[in-house]
Amino acid sequence: MKYLSALFVILVFFSCVKSKDKHNKVAITQVQEKTLQDNSKIDSVKYSKSKAIIKGKLIEFDSGNKYLYPTIQVIDILMNTSGLHIKDTIKVAHYNWKSGIPKDKECVIHLTSWPINSENFNKNESWMLIEGDGEYACECK
Repeated sequence: MKYLSALFVILVFFSCVKSKDKHNKVAITQVQEKTLQDNSKIDSVKYSKSKAIIKGKLIEFDSGNKYLYPTIQVIDILMNTSGLHIKDTIKVAHYNWKSGIPKDKECVIHLTSWPINSENFNKNESWMLIEGDGEYACECK
């Protein structure tokens, strides 16, 4: 009888510990899923606005009035729904009063057609940062 009560106490202890571990794992999983959902919401908005997503780096500034046209070195093409071949270097327009592509950083760059939201690219096959803003369209390391 003496051992039976000790065995009962040990079983209750281990069942409580397992229950607590399971609860913690569920809570951690829920937090991770919420974080993934939040990130995917942001990315899905940018993704839906993008005709192409590239990994690239600024290699040359350019001038302009309302728009600036820096040259970007394309490192990798992550998505391209434009139907056009993306060259090794491309011109990417952005508004001159907004930030462009950061210097000396490799970035994931979300692009749309240029002229803005045009289904017909101009003869130079130029691109524009979504929202015309590097702060919004570029995710840099």
